[in-house]
Amino acid sequence: MLAARFGADCLETIMPPRKEINSPSGLVQQIQERVQIDIKVMIRPHSCHFFCDKENIATMLQDTAKFRHLSVPDS
Repeated sequence: MLAARFGADCLETIMPPRKEINSPSGLVQQIQERVQIDIKVMIRPHSCHFFCDKENIATMLQDTAKFRHLSVPDS
């Protein structure tokens, strides 16, 4: 959390592909517990491309709901 210690007022996270991390919202929750600055999250269902099918969109909507529960602001 060096960024916060050295004066950052916002952190941006881009979640890795789903197969590499079990809980993107868990990572954000850990960050929130350690720093008192805004966190912005880019939600993507995979890192392959920006074309999304219905399953990808459903995944992103689920992730969005989790981040809203953690009070991550919409940007």
